[in-house]
Amino acid sequence: MNYSPKDTPWNFDTTYEINSYKIEFKRLRNFAKEGPLCGQLYINNKLVNCPMECDGFGGPPLITQEYIYTPVYQRGIGGFFDIDGGVIAEINLRNMSVRIIGEKYDVINMAYIKGERLYFYDSCIKGESPLRSVGIKEGYKPWTLWDKLKYTYYSFKKM
Repeated sequence: MNYSPKDTPWNFDTTYEINSYKIEFKRLRNFAKEGPLCGQLYINNKLVNCPMECDGFGGPPLITQEYIYTPVYQRGIGGFFDIDGGVIAEINLRNMSVRIIGEKYDVINMAYIKGERLYFYDSCIKGESPLRSVGIKEGYKPWTLWDKLKYTYYSFKKM
């Protein structure tokens, strides 16, 4: 399922009905200051629990017959060098299990699925940042100390 270019992490539908599944985003709020919307995710009125400490599920999601692919946003919890951002979650519609895919980005704006890859932008507006991709079968890649140092350096350099 692909969504129109108007869908952004700040403006997306909060209810979807696919086959016999009702998918709802509830209690949405901004992640960080003026960040993307995130909140609780329900499938058929049952709360989906995230396997990691997080602030909530965001959108817009990509939905297949079996899975939902959507961002999960998390404030920096590992000290000074950790960052606020999101990772991609794969939610199994049947058993509501959640698996984290790839690495953390500031913003995740899901674009489409092609074969075994998820495509997304790490910006609020599709096309303003490079199109990125991650393999659906990949696991979570936590940031190393080197990744955190590089991120901090480039963040200060932008100021």
